[in-house]
Amino acid sequence: MEIAGYLSFSFNPPLSTAAMADSSGNTFDKHIYNGMSVQRFPLFPFSFFFFEVSSVVNALPQNVYTIYNVNVNTATEDVGKTDMNLNNVDLIENQRKDEKLDVKKEDPKRVLCVGTCILNILHVCEGPTDGHIRIVNGYWQRGGNASNNCTVLHLLGTCSEFFGVLSGRTAYKFLLQDFEEHGIIIENCPQLDIHQPYSSIFTCQYGRKNIIDSSGVNPPALNFRDFKERIKLTNYKWIHFEGRSPWETTQMINTVRRYNKENAEHITISVELAKPTYDILALAMRADLVFVGRQFASHIGWKSPKETVFSLRELLSILQLREDKIDSELDLCFHNSHLICPWADDGVHVLTAEYEHYYIPPPAPIQILDAVGVGATFVAAVIHSLISRNMSIREAVEFAAQLAAFKMQHHGLECVKNYTTASGETEKQAEKF
Repeated sequence: MEIAGYLSFSFNPPLSTAAMADSSGNTFDKHIYNGMSVQRFPLFPFSFFFFEVSSVVNALPQNVYTIYNVNVNTATEDVGKTDMNLNNVDLIENQRKDEKLDVKKEDPKRVLCVGTCILNILHVCEGPTDGHIRIVNGYWQRGGNASNNCTVLHLLGTCSEFFGVLSGRTAYKFLLQDFEEHGIIIENCPQLDIHQPYSSIFTCQYGRKNIIDSSGVNPPALNFRDFKERIKLTNYKWIHFEGRSPWETTQMINTVRRYNKENAEHITISVELAKPTYDILALAMRADLVFVGRQFASHIGWKSPKETVFSLRELLSILQLREDKIDSELDLCFHNSHLICPWADDGVHVLTAEYEHYYIPPPAPIQILDAVGVGATFVAAVIHSLISRNMSIREAVEFAAQLAAFKMQHHGLECVKNYTTASGETEKQAEKF
């Protein structure tokens, strides 16, 4: 769920590492870790040595780097939390099969964001006054990391497409209309007779937020068949994946890697590591660019963005040496990724594929009005800067950090189109591809 974002602030105190490990215990995680305590994975001091990283890898469950041995039924999201029974699951699969898609159509190349869409119900509060908090405003907002990535990309001038499971029910028509109003392509999304997940968010007028309730409804996870049958890779120049459903997403990424190997035109692959779970490391080792969230890093045991990017580089290198079964069969080679780790007041640390390290300090202190969606704003701004403005990695991250800080001073995401640079020049709308 896209609430705790980059450069964001939490109304609740952060969970401990062990607590976060427990709170993420869905069916897939439990199957892999079998209730193992997070203390089995030692922390990474920044002045690490190779044997320290190696010892952590040896402690990791075998399934982290041989994810193909996991039963596919346990690798999908737990749909048992919804109101669906086994018959309904079969009905949904039939809905997927009955949809007719025109995958032969050639469109201008664009950015594809693969992930989730949720309905955010926001309540703007003031106070407390006399011990009471008063709600002064409220509105609905389309949310979800990949969904918000698309919104920001569009507002910056980059053509984008969302790919995720959507509800076809009338009650959630608002979400489909909002995609359309923002010019975001959703024609390839499976639309099923399900409830769309939602969250109720209470934000104080001075910017802090607290999630009071979430629906607990997980839509059926995107599966590899959806991706293979609906997505025509020649339409895209960049594909960004949320770090979830590793069994299915790994196959999607490998399909893109195979395409890159066989074609002159290269599709850039990026992955966001946000969920506090180890199994999504299998996705990071196959990406060209990795965004590392603070919650994920804290779950591993890393305590700073600098420690995170260097430790993750060593960890991925070791895992890549061990993860060779399927990739060798596909004749696909691993390579180093660009690693980007934003960390609120500690700024952003970047470690490039060439092992160049950059530090981008945080912007000047600001008054925060709304931090919902700031992480997605940062990610989208980096992608936009690299493909539509031909910036370097460092320039792209600097721009993204400034835009994220600007967004937090305004409600919603529409402010992005009004962003001006420090020099006072209005951001030019990039050519839509």
